[in-house]
Amino acid sequence: MTPDKRKTGGQQKNREERKSTGKPTQELRVMFMLTFPSKVSLSTFSSSSILRRLPVIFHSNNFQSTPTISPSSSSLSCHAFSSLSSSTTTQTTGFNAAFSGAPSKQRIENSLFLPSTGKRNVCTSFSLLKDEQGWFSKLSSSLMVRKIETGKDSHSRLLADSEAIYEMQIHDVKPNSMNAYLGSMDKFTKEVTAKDSSYELVGSWRVEIGDQDQVINIWRYKKGYRSASETQKLIRSDSSLTALLNDQTKYLRQRHNQFMMAFSFWGHPVPAERNSFYEMRSYVLKPGTMIEWGNNWARGINFRTNQVAGFFSQIGQLYMVHHIWHYQDLQARKDVREDSWTKPGWDEIVAYTVPLIRELKTRWMSPNPSSPIR
Repeated sequence: MTPDKRKTGGQQKNREERKSTGKPTQELRVMFMLTFPSKVSLSTFSSSSILRRLPVIFHSNNFQSTPTISPSSSSLSCHAFSSLSSSTTTQTTGFNAAFSGAPSKQRIENSLFLPSTGKRNVCTSFSLLKDEQGWFSKLSSSLMVRKIETGKDSHSRLLADSEAIYEMQIHDVKPNSMNAYLGSMDKFTKEVTAKDSSYELVGSWRVEIGDQDQVINIWRYKKGYRSASETQKLIRSDSSLTALLNDQTKYLRQRHNQFMMAFSFWGHPVPAERNSFYEMRSYVLKPGTMIEWGNNWARGINFRTNQVAGFFSQIGQLYMVHHIWHYQDLQARKDVREDSWTKPGWDEIVAYTVPLIRELKTRWMSPNPSSPIR
């Protein structure tokens, strides 16, 4: 049998299988070529589940992917073509997506998130040279291709609206030493704030569900890094404050801290007496995604009314975000979170932000007696 006949026979067999099963047998295959002067790395992914996200008309299409290699320069290129045949016409359209390290005004940054059964397939940067409302426009809307605005300044300038710096202290207390620790903490708070008015306790909570015997303290340096430097110098040089800190440490198993800033769209946390529980959701994001996170949550915050504070890290674990919410109890938490899904647009916020997360941790907390936020 000649190759042409074998090919024709294979196509006929695919058509017969598609008629009998009612399911498409063709898969959407996209091939990415990452080329360098001396090395070529090929990553190919294929998933028939992608077809479920496409308009019905594409279920009958044949998709092909043709890689293009440029051996003399570093580039990422991808060609995809769709052929739609009928009894009278055949239409072919395509797109060329090329990546280069230097951004330009002509380049449109997008992220392409393709559904997969086991891992997330991502093409992180596309330059759409030609589309003209063809099949790629329909594909883009189905697979959530979107424009990502790149930052032109530091995160602290783009995402925050003041110079205030926050310090989060995470203290793991020895079992059976919580009351003694809280008493020592209360003494230190009163003395240090009396000696330095630019340093204040924002909130103090004990973890009820999560890391047991853990305390979260959040402090604010009102005048930013200058204030932080002066306060740290005061604590080291003042013998009374140093003694109080040493007294705290004997009740601890371990401790670490982090410097943060508040998201401008969350606002700054203020003292409040709600008689509530609090949940702190901590996210470690993929590097380079903080601006996209902020853009989406600037809209997402409007779906809730129980927000307390939102921070992003500056020193310590980088690309880390903390959201703090208040609830009357665990049932109220369940009700509020489920109610969000009934509001149009919330699902988009989740769909756009979940792929940015590397790690997620949540703590259910109760306020300590000396906490300004209770």
